[in-house]
Amino acid sequence: MRLRLKYRKLTADSLGRYVKFPAKSEYIEEYINDYDLFYDKELSGEKFEQYINNISPLIGKIIISFNNLDDTVNYVIKEIVSDPNYKDEIPWIFISEMSYNNKINVLKKLINFFLRFSEKDYENDFNNLINRLSECGRKRNYIVHANWMEINSDLLVKIKTKIKKDGAKNLYKVIKKENLIEIENYIDETNDILDNFFEDYLTF
Repeated sequence: MRLRLKYRKLTADSLGRYVKFPAKSEYIEEYINDYDLFYDKELSGEKFEQYINNISPLIGKIIISFNNLDDTVNYVIKEIVSDPNYKDEIPWIFISEMSYNNKINVLKKLINFFLRFSEKDYENDFNNLINRLSECGRKRNYIVHANWMEINSDLLVKIKTKIKKDGAKNLYKVIKKENLIEIENYIDETNDILDNFFEDYLTF
């Protein structure tokens, strides 16, 4: 298996008490023409600069960790479908054109195909792996696409805008530096789980 980047794990204790990361449904919604969440509560000045300075390195580390995970996914897909006669070139033709979500869907089908006659009890580990890989993509997306310039004093960050039947709404989520540390650790742990799954079930 190829070498993977490793980073020093920051602990919650070094930055303060952990705050449990919200579940997928725990967003705060507000109609785009309402400003109740930001009325007299917009984070600005020195407090805003301090917040941005604190989280910017952590956002960068999340991107690095996710790209490392994405590369591991590429590696596993390539190893499963490679033809030694073509020196690994054929898999990269389609891997290079795939989104992360598409890679996870393909990886799921490839694993099920190659292990369909396996005597190993892999299903629990497999389901856990796929769920974690999908969750990593979701976490990465709202971190990368969040509007970090639109944040209030409660540390509510605008994640995205959605059009619903009752109108256009902005979605907000509380994001503290502890949450960013948790995301980075989650992604790195998932990378290790993918490595171990490959070694345990797909290396012949």
